[in-house]
Amino acid sequence: MNNNESIGKKKVSTKIDENLPTDLYTKASVALMNALTMGEFDEFESLLDDEVNIVCYGYKTLNGKAETLDYLNGWHQRHVVTSKVTDFEVVRCNYYSHACLKMDSMVAMFHIRDAMISTILFTLIKFKRFAPYYNNMNYPLDFERIKQYLEPLPEIDDEGNTIDTTNRTPCLQCGMESDKLVWYQSTIPASFSYRNWRRGQVSVCPQCGRVVEYIFVKNIEKSDAETERYKFDAIKNGIFMPKHTYSGNVYSAMAEKIYSAKILNGQPEHFVTYLLSQLTDVQVEPAFKVILKLASQIGGDANSELWVSGPNGDEILDVKHLRVKQTEMAAWQLYLLSRISTVLPYSWHGGYNMRTFVFDASVIDKIFQLKFQDLSELTAQDLFEPSVEVKEKSKQGCTMLVRCCYWNDWKGLVKEESTIRIEGDRCVSFDCNRTNLFKYHCGMFF
Repeated sequence: MNNNESIGKKKVSTKIDENLPTDLYTKASVALMNALTMGEFDEFESLLDDEVNIVCYGYKTLNGKAETLDYLNGWHQRHVVTSKVTDFEVVRCNYYSHACLKMDSMVAMFHIRDAMISTILFTLIKFKRFAPYYNNMNYPLDFERIKQYLEPLPEIDDEGNTIDTTNRTPCLQCGMESDKLVWYQSTIPASFSYRNWRRGQVSVCPQCGRVVEYIFVKNIEKSDAETERYKFDAIKNGIFMPKHTYSGNVYSAMAEKIYSAKILNGQPEHFVTYLLSQLTDVQVEPAFKVILKLASQIGGDANSELWVSGPNGDEILDVKHLRVKQTEMAAWQLYLLSRISTVLPYSWHGGYNMRTFVFDASVIDKIFQLKFQDLSELTAQDLFEPSVEVKEKSKQGCTMLVRCCYWNDWKGLVKEESTIRIEGDRCVSFDCNRTNLFKYHCGMFF
């Protein structure tokens, strides 16, 4: 739902994402959006606990209804009436798995106790420009995964500044204030190189056992002696040489067969022969011969693609060249074929298209950017195993919904849902919808 209201000099844009749960967090986020944009706080005030506090990150904490409402009304005057902030959106926040209110580069989140708002956090979405994926909208770090890289937080940072833990992110699960949390200095591997590490500050709630705040401080480089000390444990624990085994999901097994095949000795015809031998429920029309055109180092052909040679000459392989069965496996094999260019050799700009498919939860350990994140909620939803669901079946045909997750260095972790309609032995429609589960951008530009 979108809306535009004329307030001050510029229009204020408001939006409420679809599919948000109808719970108190969504209600609080919508009420705060209406209050800040319109300057009318009666509805929002009715949701506040008498002892509510509002934490303005790194600045101050205010206590009680009167101080909280006075601050919010002042924020409306300073930022909305003056048109400094114009975009408001109620969205789901992966950080704490509830709705929140985005306000340009800021976000408001809540701790709700006994059906009343107990704590409001006003903070920036991104603390550091050079580590944007460590932000207050993405999933938090997992304490069990990072605790081996933690040490007590010093009172003075590397630049000689006193480290202040007050007026920072409280635990939004139990409401514990930031200065009562356990604070650490973290030194976590940053890449597949043993030398590169990220220095940061981490707070952990002693009551909930979860990471509350992580803020990236700087990149550091390990010495040779330090590198050797960490190297053995890193390999032993799978930090730099991740291992994974597929769970036995029939779709995972089929995907691994197709996508793990190597193109050896510059002979793409061997790959085509292997690929076609693996397809059980999808067949290429007899009139067409499949060709693999490898990415070129020169020109615009940056991705390898499957083509067919037939009555109309050479053309890109399309569903119109295929005969398919009305089965779940046929839908899955169609999906794999449609995405095969994302795992084949590429050149230059073709890198933007590359994917690491998540066919099993253990593959997360292969995706280094996700290795230390708390993705237990996604695991609980069985999102890391591909699936095919029959949505509709009749005499005319069937409709299948294919679900699969993948990682891309410029988009992050994405859930892809493809609706495939089969009539007779033909695919008559193939529609796709994508949801970004963990936003990430590697910072590289070709």
